[in-house]
Parts: sequence; C-alpha cells; structure tokens
Amino acid sequence: MAQRFAQFVMIQAQNILMMLGKIPTPDGEMYPPNFESAKMLIEQLEMMEVKTKGNLSPQEAALLEKAISQIKLAFIESTGGTPHTMIPSRPMGELPTMEELNEDEEEDEGTPEQLRPPAAEKPAASTPAPAPVVEEVENKKKFVKKYT
Repeated sequence: MAQRFAQFVMIQAQNILMMLGKIPTPDGEMYPPNFESAKMLIEQLEMMEVKTKGNLSPQEAALLEKAISQIKLAFIESTGGTPHTMIPSRPMGELPTMEELNEDEEEDEGTPEQLRPPAAEKPAASTPAPAPVVEEVENKKKFVKKYT
C-alpha cells in the first residue's frame, strides 16, 4: 500500500510539473503553462496532506511534505514569484463588463427599441427631487413561500 501511495504522489507531482511547462512531451515539445490546473492539483495534494494527517507512515508523510514543498517552489518559479494561493481561479482579464452583459441580454431577448422602457428624465439641478414617502404596513406579509 505504501508503494501505491508513493506512486500516486509522484504522478500528481509529475502532472503539476507538466502543467507548469517543466516536463516536455514525448516529442520533446514543452506544454504551455496552465497555472489554474497546476493550482488545482497543488491544492488537491495539500488537501490530501490534511486529510491523511496521522494516518501515514513517517516515510509517506515525509514524501508528501517534500513533494508539496518542491512543487510549490516550482510553481513560484514558473509564475515569476507568485505563490499558488495568489493565482485567481479565473483570469480577471476575461471577466465581461456589466455593459457587455447587458448587451448580450438585449441581443438574446430580441427586444425592439419601441418596447424598451424610456430613460428617466433627470430633474432640473435647481430643484431637488422630493424624498419618496415610505408607508409602513405592520400586519402585511412581505414574503410568502408556498410548496405545492
């Protein structure tokens, strides 16, 4: 069983190094780095270390600890000094803006211009708009959830 555990840890470490672009393919080409996948695999090894604490032999625990520390160093080298905990799960540059999301929704709905609500007119700068009056209703239920 100890041999299978060691093989598993080494295969995971090898996969992480491949995701970091440190191990060439059989053709001799290098994989492009995939930091998100490498981060996920590192976190899996860290989770395994936590979940198996106290259940491993001293040799297995040392192997896992050494593999994780070496993989973390390789990750930092590959990312130019950024630890894996600082890499976002999704690149921030790829997030759409609110305007893009609204445009996509409008295109999907196919709403004609005349059916869209008109834009609210701004009040004159010299006369401030009156504050809305809020009536308090004490005995009225605000939310009702029904199960059928």
